Amino acid sequence: MTPQLLTIRISHYNETARWALDRCGLAYEERPYMPLLHMAGTIPLLLRRRAGRADRISTRFSTPVLITEDRVLADSSEILAYASEQSGLDLYPNDEARELEARFGGRFGADTRRVVYWYLLPERGLLGEFAQHNVGPTQARLFRAGVPVITKVLRRALAVEEAQAMRSREAVIAEFEAVSAMLADGRPYLTGERFTAADLTFAALGSIAIMVGSDEGYGAWMPARERLPPDFAALVEQLRATAAGQFILRMFADERRRS
Repeated sequence: MTPQLLTIRISHYNETARWALDRCGLAYEERPYMPLLHMAGTIPLLLRRRAGRADRISTRFSTPVLITEDRVLADSSEILAYASEQSGLDLYPNDEARELEARFGGRFGADTRRVVYWYLLPERGLLGEFAQHNVGPTQARLFRAGVPVITKVLRRALAVEEAQAMRSREAVIAEFEAVSAMLADGRPYLTGERFTAADLTFAALGSIAIMVGSDEGYGAWMPARERLPPDFAALVEQLRATAAGQFILRMFADERRRS
């Protein structure tokens, strides 16, 4: 059986899982969904397997979900650790790599998601294009028809309101500054001389804050930066100009493409 990977195609958490599996040379078939519609795939599966769990960031029925011959993994960090273990590549060569991976996989991932949703949920035409380019035509039609309801649910479920979004925006900027400071000594990777889970996780979860495109290595269609709302476009360019932003682009160019 070829493992099945259920994803929200555009999600940065799902990019983490795809990148990990690709990097480690593990075969899988992706079953992509749009936000909220993914529950048609995850709810029956996770209830039947008694798998998945809620946390402060996601519901029990979130993606990515990896189904293998003998297990169900319902978290991007778990899939990353599984890929590392199965391949023998050891993406966790030291405690620092493990600690940074956990740090980025916590609030940083949630903050980048909230910021992007804050700027893009009002852009209904652009949301339709996300569906058109990332899932099949039937699901894309369902998503476009359901956009008014879907956006309301996402706003409520992920606290995508102005006050929370602006706090998340400042937190994202602060994390980019912190990672830029780490890189100031000239190290090629976050923990030293080799690529680890820390590099993969920061690059994947930070990618949507700088709108890494499919032509730059991202595993889903993203709009050109000139199509973004002006305030979001300005933030994207601000973050791309930092050492951390340039690091993300380099990780996608050198390490994601190699995967």
